[in-house]
Amino acid sequence: MFTTLALLLVLISALGGYCIAYVFLKILFKPYVPIKIVGFNLVGFVPYLQKNWADSFAAAIKQEYWSKERLHQHLANPALFHQLSPAIEAHVDLFLKEKLSETFPLLYKMMGEKTLQKFKAAFLEEVETILPNLLQQYGSQLIKSDQIEKAIATQIRQLSPPTLEAQLYHIAGSYIKKFKIAAMLMGIIIGLLQT
Repeated sequence: MFTTLALLLVLISALGGYCIAYVFLKILFKPYVPIKIVGFNLVGFVPYLQKNWADSFAAAIKQEYWSKERLHQHLANPALFHQLSPAIEAHVDLFLKEKLSETFPLLYKMMGEKTLQKFKAAFLEEVETILPNLLQQYGSQLIKSDQIEKAIATQIRQLSPPTLEAQLYHIAGSYIKKFKIAAMLMGIIIGLLQT
């Protein structure tokens, strides 16, 4: 039979388990900025490691998602040209109607509308042929440089700890509740074993 003391011990153990989980989750992020206490810097686990994680995550993201093959596959996709096609066509129209007449007025006067349309079609066909190669060459140079990695690492470093904490609670809110309940249940089990 449980006595009041045994019941109190189980409740205290359950509360202790819950408090340990609560404190563990809080020290992941807080304090956000280092606080000096008796010669020691006290800072949350995530803010302390954020700069190192930024470099590691950036390298992993670049390796996983910015591989040469994956980038070439994306840049060689015909759908990309079709997305860019209206802007390219608008620039070609601007060139043929305004720039050509300014640069080569005599040539422009000699060309009729049909000739301009044929020239436009030939030019767009050539752009469709060379654009994927140009994009792939640029993509290869971009991959060889560390610009992508630096940009990703910079973005991760600039995330504020409160933002990271809010995102964790937003994304994993139900798991965090389950973690606290599991810690409380462990406390109850420990309390029962002690009685």
